[in-house]
Amino acid sequence: MVGGITLVKDGPDGTAAPVGEPPPPPADAVPLPAAEEISPRRVRMVFLGLMLTLLLAALDQMIVATALPKIVGELHGLEKMSWAVTAYLLASTIVLPLYGKLGDLFG
Repeated sequence: MVGGITLVKDGPDGTAAPVGEPPPPPADAVPLPAAEEISPRRVRMVFLGLMLTLLLAALDQMIVATALPKIVGELHGLEKMSWAVTAYLLASTIVLPLYGKLGDLFG
């Protein structure tokens, strides 16, 4: 014969309820408001904004890749190429929180 242990927990009314089951909701619980439906126009605008952001990020990377040979030529050596890429990434990282704050203020 195989034995087992059943864990129980005293409920708020003194009765035992098995552990792992969610407790019943309180009688005075306020129901959550129903989620409002998003209009198709707003969905299109959000999608357009996301696609525009991706386009700008891709263009930004293409500009750096296109300008990199000229930058390396003016720095006189391939060993300085990592400095150019690092400077670009550092500048982008510093400005990113500013873009976020402006988006919060005006978006």
